[in-house]
Amino acid sequence: MSQFLLNAIEQLKTKIYYSAVVALSLVFLSSQVLAVPVDLGAAGPQNWTVLEIGNGNVSIANASNAGSITGNVGVNGGNLSDSGVPITGNVVTSSSATVNPNVAANVSGTISQNAASLASAATAAESASSTAAGLASSGGGVGVSSIVYNNAGTIDLNPGVYNLTDLKLNGTILDLTAGVNYVFNISGQLSLNSSEILDLTAADVLFNITGTQGVQLAGGLNNESVLDGIVLAPDAQISVTPGKIVGEIISGGNINIASGGGVQGIASVPDSGSCMFLLSIGIGCLIQAKKRFLS
Repeated sequence: MSQFLLNAIEQLKTKIYYSAVVALSLVFLSSQVLAVPVDLGAAGPQNWTVLEIGNGNVSIANASNAGSITGNVGVNGGNLSDSGVPITGNVVTSSSATVNPNVAANVSGTISQNAASLASAATAAESASSTAAGLASSGGGVGVSSIVYNNAGTIDLNPGVYNLTDLKLNGTILDLTAGVNYVFNISGQLSLNSSEILDLTAADVLFNITGTQGVQLAGGLNNESVLDGIVLAPDAQISVTPGKIVGEIISGGNINIASGGGVQGIASVPDSGSCMFLLSIGIGCLIQAKKRFLS
C-alpha cells in the first residue's frame, strides 16, 4: 500500500473521531437547551414539584378520589394542609409557614425548614418569569394573541413563544411536539375544562402567568384535565380540581389541589453540571478510543 494511501486513511480516521467528539458535544449541549426553555435555577423541577413562593396557602384534599403529589413540596409562607393525598417526596417550609398536623401522615420523606433554600427558589422563579415575559413571539406564536377552543377535538400546535391574553380550552386537546421548546406568556387566565395539553417531554414547556387571574384545571369525574409542563404563576393562584399536571407548579398565591387532582414531578431534568460531567466522560472515552484506533 502506498504511503499516500496510508496518510489518507490516517487523516480520515482523525476526522471521524473529531467529528464524533463534536457531535457528542452538540448532543449534550442541546439536551441542556431543550431541558427547560427558560432557566428556573433553584426553582426548577429538579428540586420541586409544588412550590409556593409568596404567602399563599397550599391546600391538598382528596375527597375520596385518587390523587397524589410525586416530588418535593416547598412552602415559603402561609399554611400547608393535606387531608389524605400521598406526597412522595420531602416537604420544605420557611420559618414563617405553618404545617397542619395531618400532613406528616401523608409524606413519605422528611418535613424540614430551610428558609434560605426557599428564598433562593423564589428569587429564581421571579427572575425566570421576567425573562420569559420579555421574549418576543416566535415560531407558531407569531401573530397569535389568544388560544380559545371549545369542543374542537385535537389541535396540533407548533413550537415557539406565544404571548397571549388567555389560553382557555373546553373539551379540547392541544398536542405539542415533543423535544422542542414552548413558552406561553399569559396575561389573563390559563383554564382547562375536561381538556388536555400534551407533551412527552414536559420540561420543554413553560406556562408563564404574568397576570393575576390564575390557573384553573377542572373536569367532571373520569374526564379530568391534563397538562404537561411547568406552570409559573408568581402573582396568581393555581387550582387543580380535579386534574393532573405532569411537570411542576410554582405560585405566589394559593395552591388548591383537590377532588382527585395531582401533580407528577419530572423524573429527571439535566442541569448544566451533570451535562458537563457527562460530556467530559464522553469526550474522554472518545479520545482514549482515538489513541487506540490510531496507534
